[in-house]
Formats: sequence, C-alpha cells, structure tokens
Amino acid sequence: MWLVLCVPARAAFISRPGQALYPLSPAPELAAPTLLELTEKLVKMN
Repeated sequence: MWLVLCVPARAAFISRPGQALYPLSPAPELAAPTLLELTEKLVKMN
C-alpha cells in the first residue's frame, strides 16, 4: 500500500456528455474529447 502512495500518479480525461473535470482536483496531464484523440496524443508523447 505504501508503494502506491509514494508513486506519482498520471491522469487523462476523456470528455463525455454530462461529464466535467472536478474543479478541486489537480488538472489531468492530458485531455481529449475522444479516446482516439487521446491515443494520438499519447503516441506523439513517445
């Protein structure tokens, strides 16, 4: 359990109808309107 708490987390957000980012949480590293666009962004990162 401690290992999970010590490892920095990375997040992505796929916007869907009726879903929004929680305003009090840290912003995700990536955001996209579709899974395909998120995948394209991830491929460009490497």
